[in-house]
Amino acid sequence: PYWAGQGFRKDVEEARAAVRDSGLPAEDIPVIAARRLPAATRQRLENEGLGWVDEVHGARVFSPSGLAVVVDRPAVPPQHDVGLRWTEALGAVAEYALGAHSASGRLDEGGALPGVVDIAAALQLAPSIVSRAVRMFDARGWTRKSGPERGPGARREMVDPGGMLTGWAGWYRAAPHASIQAHGLIRSYDAFLDRDLPRAWEGTWWLVTGAAAADRRAPYLTSVPQVDLYVDAEVFDDGAVMDDLLARADLRVVDSGARVRIHRSDRFLKAVTRVATAPDRQVGDVRLYGDLLRLGGRADEAAEHLRETRIGF
Repeated sequence: PYWAGQGFRKDVEEARAAVRDSGLPAEDIPVIAARRLPAATRQRLENEGLGWVDEVHGARVFSPSGLAVVVDRPAVPPQHDVGLRWTEALGAVAEYALGAHSASGRLDEGGALPGVVDIAAALQLAPSIVSRAVRMFDARGWTRKSGPERGPGARREMVDPGGMLTGWAGWYRAAPHASIQAHGLIRSYDAFLDRDLPRAWEGTWWLVTGAAAADRRAPYLTSVPQVDLYVDAEVFDDGAVMDDLLARADLRVVDSGARVRIHRSDRFLKAVTRVATAPDRQVGDVRLYGDLLRLGGRADEAAEHLRETRIGF
């Protein structure tokens, strides 16, 4: 076996380089072992005649003699940490910290997270709430405080961002959320998002998430089955306003076969979206990861692809 860490591309490339340099006898079968390996990576390893094993998907090892070791594990969504009492505020602090630490949203080259006061100001939370949240993260081993207790030299570093992301995603995936399903004649998703909707919803705050956002940022799925959008909670909760928005976009509410899903924004979405360097009208990478997991099916694989290529842990 050759250990490839979390299974990200750089980890796998290092393991493959070790295999090339190993001078193994021809009859030996190198096996790349990792926490999780994306579907494209697993297929590539098999095509190269390498075995693989990970904690999420199982194992594939084939020998020239015909012996095959095949282990399939059922897809299991991220499990939320039962020892941590997640709340909307705690989830927002985690999402903010993860977005700041991600490869696409890195705010500090040294890896330091924003301070408690800065996070509290961004999320419009009391500093005591944020302080309690980061202490809980410290206790989980996700973060660690370094330097003096207070003052300009005090820092908090991310120790296990992958663990925090998995814990947050398990809670976020199971959390309730309100949505409206709508249908309309959409010939091109690009034209709908870039031209039609901005015209129809001029002056309205909205963001793209789900498969449509992933297709623009980290393409993986072969098609975009629906467009997922967020609108402000006050707009979503006002039936007359929503009816007007739907009519202006030539959409109608349906029970099935939706081309568009409109989700109620939580009160922290605008703040956490500013953390990541997300394109205009798109959620940040961490929120997108959670929303893809909510969709399930092949969107789970798109989420893992996004995690590997954009988030980085």
